[in-house]
Amino acid sequence: MDDDGFVALDEFLFFLKVRRLTKDPAVLARALQSSPELEMDALRTKVRLMGTFGKPVIKRNNEETRGLPCRPWIAGFCRMGAKCPRSHERGEGIRLEVEWLETDIPHINPGPPKHRQGYPIYFVTSIDTMTNQNKTNPEILQLAVVAIRGSDCTVIGKFHRWISPFKLFRRLKKGHRNLDSPAVPWPVAIEFLEKWVRAVERRERVREDDHMWVTIGNWTFKKRIPQQMAMYGGHMPYWMNRWVNLKVIFNDLYVIPPDFKTTRKAAPVKIHGIREICDFLKIPRKKRKRLFSMDDVDEIVQCTIRMMQEGAYLEYTSQNDIPLFYFIQ
Repeated sequence: MDDDGFVALDEFLFFLKVRRLTKDPAVLARALQSSPELEMDALRTKVRLMGTFGKPVIKRNNEETRGLPCRPWIAGFCRMGAKCPRSHERGEGIRLEVEWLETDIPHINPGPPKHRQGYPIYFVTSIDTMTNQNKTNPEILQLAVVAIRGSDCTVIGKFHRWISPFKLFRRLKKGHRNLDSPAVPWPVAIEFLEKWVRAVERRERVREDDHMWVTIGNWTFKKRIPQQMAMYGGHMPYWMNRWVNLKVIFNDLYVIPPDFKTTRKAAPVKIHGIREICDFLKIPRKKRKRLFSMDDVDEIVQCTIRMMQEGAYLEYTSQNDIPLFYFIQ
């Protein structure tokens, strides 16, 4: 990306799905020239978002993020090592985790849901991932869960674990590893999560009918967590096979006006994630945008409670196929 916000069309040819369609930048130029959200330069070799001329370009690791905690370092590694502009302070991961667990979620109005919900407890979930240098094989670095009581929309518990990567440690220099990391392997984190769920439900064994998972989209439970389990030769836990895609509930509950616009996009806007949902519900977002799954799950909780109080009925929208051995046991 240059200083004017333009990206060369040749960069898009590195995407596999684009290469399957064409390898000619001229074909891309003809396809993009009619887009209402994109504009091209005079030579038709670069493209950028409409209306970004004259605005400062947000670059990765700029001054706004300098000094903020480094998520990969807390999880156990950092490719940049001492050159990383983010903070590598010792004990920062534990401090952030304890601070989040002990802090109440802001902007929540107490009150029961408009309709009686189908599950006594809802577990709102968010994960944080990291890829290798080739932008492939993402692995989970954080797992954050908040428990909401379905009868009165009250937050009754929080869970968080830093996750140590399984494959990303390879080919790293010794100086790039954090030996004081509080992260644990994924199977250990799942064991901690199951114990926490049992404690919240006050049962000796987790039952999937006593709770429902809530997240944004299907990617977390449909793809990312099963792939993480497969790295260790495991399967998706039976008590995590059904979930609520909050985007589906949102689109069923609300009608998006044609003049609706967000802080980043002009009208018309499609609801792609938590950013647009928060803007529509007028829920303030944290300044430390999307650096931690703790921040993300707080915003999802705020949206979930608001939607329950305004008439949403949270029933599972997707599920995974349950392995046969669950029924044999």
